[in-house]
Amino acid sequence: QISFVATANNRIQTLTPDRLRGRVMALYAQALIGVGPLGSMQAGALATLLNAPWAMAIGALTAGAVLVAVRLLRPEVFSLSRA
Repeated sequence: QISFVATANNRIQTLTPDRLRGRVMALYAQALIGVGPLGSMQAGALATLLNAPWAMAIGALTAGAVLVAVRLLRPEVFSLSRA
């Protein structure tokens, strides 16, 4: 996990214009730290209704669907260039 955070921080700061870097990093920090409890609440509720393996499967499928949607709708997000 630490390698992901370090790599993501590097990529975001490298690709973000100087004038927006503070705002973008604040949003990134909020997303990284603030969304975890929401996912935990969702997983706990689904595990109560169904069971833990189904809760994790639904979470993984949702994350995969979001990744595919971003890839299709915003392909520049996956580009390594600074264009």
